[in-house]
Amino acid sequence: MFTENEGWFQQWGQAVAIRTTEDLAYSVAEWFAGGGAYHSYYMWHGGNNYGRTAASGITTMYADDTPLHAD
Repeated sequence: MFTENEGWFQQWGQAVAIRTTEDLAYSVAEWFAGGGAYHSYYMWHGGNNYGRTAASGITTMYADDTPLHAD
């Protein structure tokens, strides 16, 4: 089951994970070519966790370099 195609999360002090538009498009096309029938872009619009639900060391950021972004 293929559930999402995300850029990845970033922990404080680590380098930014960069995934190109071409790589994303290729992986989606490869999924459908292999018989995949469903692909979800549900995480393209932000989201935050504060307080007790926050993950220690993971920063809040918006992936403005992705094909679909909050603008």
